[in-house]
Amino acid sequence: MRSRFGNKLIAMRQTMRALQASKGTPSIFSFGNDQAPSKDESHYWTTFMHQPSSVQLGIEKIAKRTGQPIFYFKMNVLKRGFYSVDCIPLCLNPADTAEFEITELHTRFLEQMINEEPAYWLWSHKRWKYKPKTELIFSKNEMLKQA
Repeated sequence: MRSRFGNKLIAMRQTMRALQASKGTPSIFSFGNDQAPSKDESHYWTTFMHQPSSVQLGIEKIAKRTGQPIFYFKMNVLKRGFYSVDCIPLCLNPADTAEFEITELHTRFLEQMINEEPAYWLWSHKRWKYKPKTELIFSKNEMLKQA
């Protein structure tokens, strides 16, 4: 279904190779980021919807490596089978960001979107699959709250 209109699905572990292969060709890479990281990859935790949540760091890592801007594709349902997409800039210069800043921007935007449109909640249903260990890294906001 996702490749029906010419989209190419790329395995997560092949992302950097695909980005390198597309250099010089106008391209848009879209990342689905609606699930919890695997237990082995749950290294960064923040508050999402009022509870500790493990967050994927892939978008931030890729943006910093490639220097490419990050946009959030905010999808709106017009009617059954019809959508509009707003392309919202989250970070235009990843090199100028602090560690985890892009991840926090993305997480806060997603949280805001869910609060505005609760129907989007279902897209985030696996966020709390794992519980944090105390020695794991929390966001700066969480560390300030705990202090």
